[in-house]
Amino acid sequence: DALKEFDGEWQEPFDLLDITDPETPKKEIRAAFRSIARKEHPDVSERPDAEDRFRRISLAYELLMDDGGRAMLLEAMERKVDDLEELQEVPSTELDEQLDAWDYRWEEDEFSATF
Repeated sequence: DALKEFDGEWQEPFDLLDITDPETPKKEIRAAFRSIARKEHPDVSERPDAEDRFRRISLAYELLMDDGGRAMLLEAMERKVDDLEELQEVPSTELDEQLDAWDYRWEEDEFSATF
């Protein structure tokens, strides 16, 4: 899973594709990927880690082209979470607590249910 690959390193997919604006349109992400792929593909690159690097670049592209994946990345960056587990935890808000109290207030007990 592409998101797991970058667990805790939320900015890296953008860095791998040389994208500075997280709101970059898909057309520009595609163009950035193609440009980098020409240089970083293992058949062309002389780097010793070319295969692993290109795999990560491809995963970054996949993640940023997926609306849900990019949204999760942006949320992780905004909330400044350290890992996926923390990202999946939904922070309780004051509104949630008020709604829970409201629901509890209207639950019937044995006494009020008979009258």
